[in-house]
Amino acid sequence: MEARVNTYFFAGCFVVAIALVSSSAETQAESRDQWCGRYARRAVGHFKEARGFNKCRRQDGRWHDDELTHFNFCKKAQVEAVIAEDDARRAHLASCKGSSL
Repeated sequence: MEARVNTYFFAGCFVVAIALVSSSAETQAESRDQWCGRYARRAVGHFKEARGFNKCRRQDGRWHDDELTHFNFCKKAQVEAVIAEDDARRAHLASCKGSSL
């Protein structure tokens, strides 16, 4: 009886492990397109938010409402560079909005 329980237990663990590996692959394949699409929408949202505060407005490559340009940047750039751009926009908005209140 104990051997049968162990067999079921290990079989269950194996199924869970396969599911996790498969899920991880799907997450990685969450596709760069989907990830970059979210990044581009967020970048445009940051731009629109910044326009609402005079101290937040900027005129450079980071701040514009062209979602396709943000998307293409994301597709070509290193992940770290994309994250850094997003972080820079967030930090700028937090800083300028805080000083304009």
